[in-house]
This record gives sequence, structure tokens and C-alpha cells, in this order.
Amino acid sequence: MNSVRALITSLQASVAAQEIAYEGVQQEAQVGSRTVLDVLDAEQELLDARVSLVEAERDLIVAGYQLLSATGRLTALDLGLPVQLYNAVRNYEEVEDKIFGTDILDGKR
Repeated sequence: MNSVRALITSLQASVAAQEIAYEGVQQEAQVGSRTVLDVLDAEQELLDARVSLVEAERDLIVAGYQLLSATGRLTALDLGLPVQLYNAVRNYEEVEDKIFGTDILDGKR
């Protein structure tokens, strides 16, 4: 995860540099020393840098959840989710004597 954090820092600097480059190309195009194609190329490079940054941020988030999952901490209780927690013992007690059925339990879990 540290390598992804370092990559994010690097990509943030890259986005900042591409923004400056794009602004420079736009100004040069206004005075006639750059073509529309140059502006479009600079805009594409800025977009590519931004996409790479978002992908790296996504990778960091996914790696965090994968780590939680691997350590058994990706549960509603550990995440503090506002949901009713599943109680396996209570569910077993509710269904242990049922041979078959299609009724839905009344949600007392």
C-alpha cells in the first residue's frame, strides 16, 4: 500500500505539471504559435494524467478492503454499518425443526 501512496503523490505532481503545460499551450495558441492539434494533445495528456491518478486512488481503496477481507475484518460490525447483524445461533434455532417451507422468517435475527 505504501507503493500505491507514493504513486499517488507522484501522479498528483504529474497532474499539476500537465495543468501548467496545458495552460501554456492554450496561451501560445491564442497568440498563434501553437496549433489546435497542439492544444488537443496537451488536453489529452492532462486527461490521461487525471485518469491515472483516479485509477491509483481506486487501487489504494481496493487494497485496503482486500487487506480487511484477508484479516477477517471486513464485517458489518467492524465497519460500523447501520444494519441488523446476522446471528447464526438464533437463525439455527428458528429453522432447526423445519423440514421444509417457503415462509420468510419474521426478521427477529
